[in-house]
Amino acid sequence: MLTLLSVLVLVEYGSSWLYYSLCIAFPIFMTLKTIETANIEKQRHWLAYWAISSLILAFNGRKVFFCCFPGYELLNIAFHIWLYSEKSQGANFLYKKLLSPFIKKYRSKIDKKINYVRKTVVKSIMG
Repeated sequence: MLTLLSVLVLVEYGSSWLYYSLCIAFPIFMTLKTIETANIEKQRHWLAYWAISSLILAFNGRKVFFCCFPGYELLNIAFHIWLYSEKSQGANFLYKKLLSPFIKKYRSKIDKKINYVRKTVVKSIMG
């Protein structure tokens, strides 16, 4: 019973530490190492990871629904590991199947919105 309680406490309070270690710190280190190489495929792998991971992070504020599920944090960590694993190439898979077609289809609309926001922000800052 004490072991089960210890595991539950570790999962509940240690998941933040695990997330930042395995899903942020490790990928940062690997990305920095990869930048120093001329391996374009590895660079693309880590760029795809950061693109997908950033989207997840952007929508993570909406996790009110998901956080009710037991083990959500551990599933999130496992998903990120799947994304960056060189064996599974999860980030590359999702980028090619979902993100790239979306960007290709809506690139001009996205560019227009970004330029509008950029001009609006600069105008409001500069007065």
